[in-house]
Amino acid sequence: MKNLGLFEKFLFFINSVIAFLFLGTLLIPYLSPSIFSQFSILSLFSPLIIIANILFLFFWIAKLKRQFILSLVVLIIGIDSLRSFINFSNNSRFLGGNEISIISYNVRLFNIYKWIEEDNVNTKIRDFLNEKNPDIICLQEYQNSEFKIHNYPYVYEKLRGDNLKYGQAIFSKYPIINKGSVDFNSSSNNAIFSDINTINILGYQVKNTAVISFLTAVAFLIIASFSPLLSGIADYIGDKKKFMKIFVYIGSLSCIGLYWFELETIYLGLIFYFLAMIGLWSSLVFYNSYLPDIAYPEQQDRASARGFSYGYIGSVILLLANLAMIMRPSLFGIEGNKIDASLQAMKFSFVSVGIWWALFSQYSFYFLPKSNHKSKITKDILLNGYRKLKSVFIQLKN
Repeated sequence: MKNLGLFEKFLFFINSVIAFLFLGTLLIPYLSPSIFSQFSILSLFSPLIIIANILFLFFWIAKLKRQFILSLVVLIIGIDSLRSFINFSNNSRFLGGNEISIISYNVRLFNIYKWIEEDNVNTKIRDFLNEKNPDIICLQEYQNSEFKIHNYPYVYEKLRGDNLKYGQAIFSKYPIINKGSVDFNSSSNNAIFSDINTINILGYQVKNTAVISFLTAVAFLIIASFSPLLSGIADYIGDKKKFMKIFVYIGSLSCIGLYWFELETIYLGLIFYFLAMIGLWSSLVFYNSYLPDIAYPEQQDRASARGFSYGYIGSVILLLANLAMIMRPSLFGIEGNKIDASLQAMKFSFVSVGIWWALFSQYSFYFLPKSNHKSKITKDILLNGYRKLKSVFIQLKN
């Protein structure tokens, strides 16, 4: 602690609190809910607590401080909890929470023509389905549109026929996002389909296209909240480059980590995506703040335009290379059928982006100046970024 500055001591205090909270979440399964009911609420924040510990681990390692041991130790202690949170793929069959059970059942018009000598066939079928309790039920030769099954709020049925209308029905526990019917030439034969388009996130069914949007919104909220604080500190202590390095390496390593973004490792992939977003936009905060240090006011527009132009040229070169690899994976030595090979090429593209990012950042790290003035971190410096943000807002308002 003696070698830590005031701000680093403050961060380590926050790190200690979060590490303690993570240890607390590990105790929750062993506590009686009737006695510690309020404490169990902490488990709802487990993903954020785990992410925070991983961020602190990266942060202290980047600064070459031994304080990284705290987060490392608590993550190792909670390795079993971490494994349930992050499913690492292997060659065995995945048995995670994203599996969906389906029953397909030909109900034969619920025996309205008395093919079998039994009464209340529809009730018996309903009881059987409730007993099996699948996620999705597909019924053929379905006739009774009043047929209801508890705990299946989402229903799609398609009935055809001139006299007796019958067809297919789908009962689902999850929202049906898309649905349709393929009608054959016969007056009654058809096939139906539905798409639930959801994934299991922390026990909740979330539309797959919305997960990334929610995570991106959270990342930008964090960036917008802490960027003024970090930029204010960096300006006054004269070490913007160190902050930029930390976020560049967090972002590039996380981008490489997206290689493991699969349904079986959904939590791991989302964590890497979240960290990549934090790394990208936070590093740009410090990158843009260098403009007044390297150019006079009359030169800044030209310098900024040239910098972004070179950046776009470099990114387009890599984009074209990755598109070629995805569209023609065999040219790059990626074997397999077309779909599998293209998916593997997409994974390699994440790795190439991370390496490209870290590699070409070295040019900026080498040539960008390091401020000569150093200041101790005080309360005024911590709040300086927010004051500047407030003054800009007032100017825009006026």
